[in-house]
Amino acid sequence: MKPTLERIDPVFGNSFTIRKHTEICAEEKPNWHFHPEYEIVYISNGTGKRHICTHISEFQDGDLIFLGL
Repeated sequence: MKPTLERIDPVFGNSFTIRKHTEICAEEKPNWHFHPEYEIVYISNGTGKRHICTHISEFQDGDLIFLGL
């Protein structure tokens, strides 16, 4: 699978975008993606495997990660 470019389009006048995912819909399955923006991810409830580039680790409730170049 190849990563796809995810477009991040903040509303005019804003410098960031916030997205809250509460469950996985059939249309929004996790996918391997990339984008030039920084990303902050907070896991409030859940556990599983996190894949970031070649790194694989476990995530759990309360995890907070900062991703970017």
